[in-house]
Amino acid sequence: MAPTVLTNGILFGVLAATGHPWLYGVWAAAYLTTFNVFMRIRSMAEHACTERTPDSFRNTRTTRAGWLARMTVAPIRVNYHLEHHVLVSVPYFRLPAMHRMLIQRGTVPPPPGYLDVLALVSSKAQ
Repeated sequence: MAPTVLTNGILFGVLAATGHPWLYGVWAAAYLTTFNVFMRIRSMAEHACTERTPDSFRNTRTTRAGWLARMTVAPIRVNYHLEHHVLVSVPYFRLPAMHRMLIQRGTVPPPPGYLDVLALVSSKAQ
């Protein structure tokens, strides 16, 4: 537990030293409320209702993310999950270009949105 306490102490100290200790409270509130919901949605979007196979093209999906999803569920392009699994060395800012290349080559279908994935995983016919 010591590394966690130390890291949080440093985070609070840096925020307090820069005159913004209240931001630590915002971070803690988000962690204790919405964080788990967003992580669950992201996990479902990445792998739920896909084939059980070692093939990353069939056991992982990319999800279309609008501005709201990018601010909540999919920061730093994590919605390009299939591309990340296929070639993990691609930096996050190059994942959209890789996705476009895979679409142009007919390797992957157009991605569903987060609401599409939630409808899929909550339907009885999976």
